[in-house]
Amino acid sequence: MRVKVVTAFVPIEGMLHFKPEQYHAYADSIERAAGPLRFRRYNPFPLEECWLYGWLDTRGWLDLPPATVAAPDRYPTSAHFQRSNIVQHNRTTWLKLAADEDRECDVFVWLDYALLKQGWKWDGHPGVEERHITEFLDKIEGSNFQDIPFPGIWEKGPINDKGDNWRFVGSTHVIPRKWLYFVDTFYKIECRQFIEKNKTVPLDLPIWAYLEQKTSLPFRWYSANHDATQLTAFPG
Repeated sequence: MRVKVVTAFVPIEGMLHFKPEQYHAYADSIERAAGPLRFRRYNPFPLEECWLYGWLDTRGWLDLPPATVAAPDRYPTSAHFQRSNIVQHNRTTWLKLAADEDRECDVFVWLDYALLKQGWKWDGHPGVEERHITEFLDKIEGSNFQDIPFPGIWEKGPINDKGDNWRFVGSTHVIPRKWLYFVDTFYKIECRQFIEKNKTVPLDLPIWAYLEQKTSLPFRWYSANHDATQLTAFPG
């Protein structure tokens, strides 16, 4: 199967936990690990072109609060956190854009722009390295799965609209073309319904959990964490 990595960068001024130049270096490393034929980067991508920004804007809801409390060491205000959440909900859109550009590719893999900063080696969590990405993509190309593999931390359980939801890791997605357009459509339906119900803008994590529980999409959960295991534990 042919595979392509997709990632993107949306500039948001004032964020505390990263410097753009460092994030671009992480993405350069992902491209090096994937190889140019297996990599598509959208950078810079304007916040205003994210689908959820436009949807909120048409309803006068751009000032809605985030659904969970912002980490003060990462986001100077709740508005910054809300904007970051808007960006997270654009992943399936970027995957679909890449699929429209490359009609010969079978599987599209989202990797967060700064995936290579994940992992805490001093705490037993192996850090993500370029070799993990290369081996992960090679394993996908050598497989013939028909479902949607999805790395996650928690077992299936209740979904908290105002707190943590670690059913899925969130920074790695493996979606075959045959399911991508369904995933994108149903994801956006769930996201809009969440916002209409709660009048808050959530992280992506509860939306993925609702998608698993409320649709027949063939997710195949495998145990992983915010470290190299989201790649190395891929079951093929």
